[in-house]
Amino acid sequence: MTVTQALETALAAKAAAREPGSPLRLSASGKCARYLAYWLHFPELIPPPTPRGLAIFELGQAVHDWVRGYLAAAFGGRFHSVEREVELEVAPGLRVRGHTDGILETGEGPLLLDIKTASARSAQRMHEQGVPYEYRAQLNAYLEASGLERGALLVYVKDTSEMFELPVRRDPAVVEQVRQRFLKVAQSTPQALPEREYARQSLACAWCPLQTRCWEGAGEGR
Repeated sequence: MTVTQALETALAAKAAAREPGSPLRLSASGKCARYLAYWLHFPELIPPPTPRGLAIFELGQAVHDWVRGYLAAAFGGRFHSVEREVELEVAPGLRVRGHTDGILETGEGPLLLDIKTASARSAQRMHEQGVPYEYRAQLNAYLEASGLERGALLVYVKDTSEMFELPVRRDPAVVEQVRQRFLKVAQSTPQALPEREYARQSLACAWCPLQTRCWEGAGEGR
């Protein structure tokens, strides 16, 4: 067995052992409600990450830690609340939890940071079109749960090691969309899933691992 094969085997074993977890978490705030309901009611349908997917995820986590280490060194105690648990009240008796990447105290007040990694192509799209909806929804959920108004998406470009930030202000309309999304998921049943949020030809559907099953069941609940 070569070194590369050994690494791939270890990644494959770890990927296969990963549990899908709960879809009712703030990191899923911008995902399609129907996908989240499939995840809630049929977790066995959620494929485990591929070895490559797990490697990308873990490298992203390493970048998170690296960036936060330098933020702490640069700002000292002004950068805080790393991995602080927060809760978004969706409805009476329904709270969705998440963990913040960190908060930076600035002259204009606290700034909630959300750290992401991106390819050069995705980064260029963000420069041209702004923060993608899924990220805006996620940041708005954390802002609402933290009681803050200002946030920023801090992006590390994997191809070039460029870093840039995009501001995001709390948007009550987006917060309400997030609440309604989680509420629809929580109130769904295996026989009555939420409506699809995207057209079949959309990029969101193209990347969804449940696209075929979801659209095969059009008009049939599951």
